Amino acid sequence: MDQTRETAIRLTDAGGFQIERDGRAIELSFDPYGRETPWSATVFDGRGHCLHAEHFAELDAGLDRLADLGEVARTGLRELYRVELPEGRSFQRPGALPAEAVLHLLGFDFYDNVAASLVAPKREAADQRGAVAWFREKLGVLAPLLRNVELAAVEGAGEFWCAEILLSVNGFYQPRGLLEFARTSVGACGVEMLSELGAGEDGCGAAAEPAVLPFAARA
Repeated sequence: MDQTRETAIRLTDAGGFQIERDGRAIELSFDPYGRETPWSATVFDGRGHCLHAEHFAELDAGLDRLADLGEVARTGLRELYRVELPEGRSFQRPGALPAEAVLHLLGFDFYDNVAASLVAPKREAADQRGAVAWFREKLGVLAPLLRNVELAAVEGAGEFWCAEILLSVNGFYQPRGLLEFARTSVGACGVEMLSELGAGEDGCGAAAEPAVLPFAARA
């Protein structure tokens, strides 16, 4: 085996796949506007400039190409390569099951969008219009994703302003990893987020399941 080769593709905190080779980052990500070929394998130079991009209809095809571009080490007659996941988990490609199905069995599902509920003290705004303005100012570039601002009340906690923000995810996550992604996305804005995530249901603190794309069930 060539010891200079990378040993595996890695699932990143952003929910995509990456490998580094000769100072270049090679990434596989999902483009929701890609239609028939939503998986994009992109080579970046050390400054983050795109050098090359290819597009694929299936995740497995994209992973295979990522392994080729990154010159990932392969083993055995089937030339298997490894995909590393958080917490020391991993799996090999190619395989009999689609990669999406294997990821699901290991606790990682593909999420497109996820709704997070944000809260603010009632004193921050006298009415709904003021609350919308307060949230928009705090969220900055995320402000266009704001929706469903309303006054809510919890027994023992009083009244507070609640807002929903719909975050674009488009990656593979465990539930706790998805929650951390949402917290990181809004945390820098100085806005408190509830601990539950939903799939865009109306109402503050909706506990609906996140929107999961059923790749494993596709024909």
